[in-house]
Amino acid sequence: MVRLECLSEDEFSMVVEWFGREKPDMLLQWAGPTFTYPLTVEQLLDHYSEGINHERSRTFVYKIMDESTGEAAGMIQLGRIDRTAGTAVVGRFWIQEHLRHKGVGTAALRNLIDKAVREFQLRQLILRVFDFNLPAIKCYEKLGFRIWARNDKVCQASNGEWWSEYEMRLMLD
Repeated sequence: MVRLECLSEDEFSMVVEWFGREKPDMLLQWAGPTFTYPLTVEQLLDHYSEGINHERSRTFVYKIMDESTGEAAGMIQLGRIDRTAGTAVVGRFWIQEHLRHKGVGTAALRNLIDKAVREFQLRQLILRVFDFNLPAIKCYEKLGFRIWARNDKVCQASNGEWWSEYEMRLMLD
């Protein structure tokens, strides 16, 4: 259904284009306060200035490829990789709107979990999700993630509303 391919810095413009079609709060939902709307290639280059997707990298960013169409369906990141502790953080997980609720996200995350075990020998994955994002929470729980903690008022939306998040973890061993 989907496969993960390393996203190159040359493809950052594709990510910028995706978020150019979204409302500002979707960028906030995807990345927290890391980036400002509108997203730019320069912001992505600055954020990933230590480099991505190389042997010693602590961050791997993947585009999610829809095998039936050859289209980039979205992206997912495995970051803060600590090979000694065997942990990493799943983040920057996004699916194009027309492909949501079709199993693409579940398949992509399953592939990432497989990579975490096979390629990185990780023992635990951590992710954070806003508590109102019920479809994402359902996907994560389906693959074994469990709510570990709740963090209140971590981010403020454009309408002034404060968003709270769950930290979820998946034990791999």
